[in-house]
Amino acid sequence: MAIRPKLHPATVQVLSEMYSADRLQGTENPEPIDFHKAARVKIRQGSQINQIMRSRGAHKSMEIGFAYGFSTVWMLDALNGQDQALHVAIDPFEKTQLGGIGLYQTARLPYSVKFEWIEDYSIHALSGLIKQKAKFDFIFIDGNHRVDDALMDFYLSDQLLAPWVIIAFDDVCARCPYRR
Repeated sequence: MAIRPKLHPATVQVLSEMYSADRLQGTENPEPIDFHKAARVKIRQGSQINQIMRSRGAHKSMEIGFAYGFSTVWMLDALNGQDQALHVAIDPFEKTQLGGIGLYQTARLPYSVKFEWIEDYSIHALSGLIKQKAKFDFIFIDGNHRVDDALMDFYLSDQLLAPWVIIAFDDVCARCPYRR
């Protein structure tokens, strides 16, 4: 598997194992994962997120939808080595439905980047961050993929952006076959 060479060696190791595994360890009763249906960014997408964050000088990032931690690992790598860097992941189902797989994967990284997981629905978590006057340099919306939910996440996330920064979306659809 070819992963961008500027990544930290620990990132390369963790991502290589994650992308090649048909099952990932979690913190809570892990179950086998069907990667044909499972939520994960592709290597090219993760690399692009990493490159965008680096080129824009992001210091504080957030993602809505944590799941298995694929995008999280890419984003944490982009923040690695920066003083007071912060990454926030929002997902109410990380432990209850996903066995803590993302938490386990991020714990494997030796970085000093501050990582916070918010176990709540995005509408509540984002409202709380707005009240705290939090600001982020990069936001990745990859939670509930229905258009109405993604639009609400966008509307609330827009209030958390520092000037001249980016919000990215992943696979939003009008008629998704599921709803969390």
